Amino acid sequence: MGEVSPVSQVHTEYGVSWFEEGESVGAEIEAARAGRKTIRGADAVERIMNLLETRRSVWLERLVVDLLWLREAKDPPPGWHGLLRVAQAVADPAVPLQEIPFMVSIARKTLEVYRQKCKSGNRQRGGKP
Repeated sequence: MGEVSPVSQVHTEYGVSWFEEGESVGAEIEAARAGRKTIRGADAVERIMNLLETRRSVWLERLVVDLLWLREAKDPPPGWHGLLRVAQAVADPAVPLQEIPFMVSIARKTLEVYRQKCKSGNRQRGGKP
């Protein structure tokens, strides 16, 4: 079994923003650079989506755990039932993750977090966090 990067959550005033992190994420993003000075966002997101596909079961587990928690919460956030449709799509291997907007937003947030860490010096390009 390959490296499994941690699934992270950052709580915001609008809910939860999810992203992937770890050495394999950095390696994929840097590979999207392809010898250029800058990283094209679309190329990086595509590579991140491919990485997320290999971790589909991890993301499904995270969604199911959160759904169970939300179901039992005394005051769940409005619209939490939409997460059930996301989990159903992630559970269906016939549905590519690229077709699930929630998963695409995770890939975009992953790239954003990576860029922020590079900018702040918390992560050097292609290096360990």
